[in-house]
Amino acid sequence: MRGAILIALLLLCAPPVAIGDTGELPELVQHETAVGRFVQRRQLPELERPIVSRGRFVYSAGRGLLWLIEEPVESRLVIDAEGVYQDGKPVRGGGAFAVIRPLFESLFSGDLEPLERDFSVTRGDGGERWHLELSPRDGQLARALERITIEGVDTPLRLVIAASDGGRTELEFTDVTHPERLDEALIQAFDRAR
Repeated sequence: MRGAILIALLLLCAPPVAIGDTGELPELVQHETAVGRFVQRRQLPELERPIVSRGRFVYSAGRGLLWLIEEPVESRLVIDAEGVYQDGKPVRGGGAFAVIRPLFESLFSGDLEPLERDFSVTRGDGGERWHLELSPRDGQLARALERITIEGVDTPLRLVIAASDGGRTELEFTDVTHPERLDEALIQAFDRAR
């Protein structure tokens, strides 16, 4: 449960994005769904070793974001238009978590332009991979985050959040697919987590 909350808080602390002078936003394929695996490494300034969690995620344009943590402790987090739910219970103060859904919607739907409202975006190319650096525009976000770095090909593969307090969260995405429709098990997983 704590791991899911940390993920949400970290993603929510991400800086706003605006297009920099170094180029256009990368061309991403637009998808209604994204399913994959993640590994999260959270380095807190006061700890020597990172906190590592693993699991699966599901993004659906019609349902929201489902974050299934499998290790070290099982937990389910749903972020949708109605709010934030963890293991079937509403999360108080979930308004802050609302930042996560638009970020993931932009990244996994392939439509990065909505990020321009919140972030200053600088683009770089590293061969086959594109690279984005997001810097916060808003004072509140800038107090919490230093920057967000995203790397990918046709979909995001790595996301690094550098917090203003020296903390760092790294998310690696693997086995990302874009099914035409979610299977019944994934639909039920969304329902059970709400």
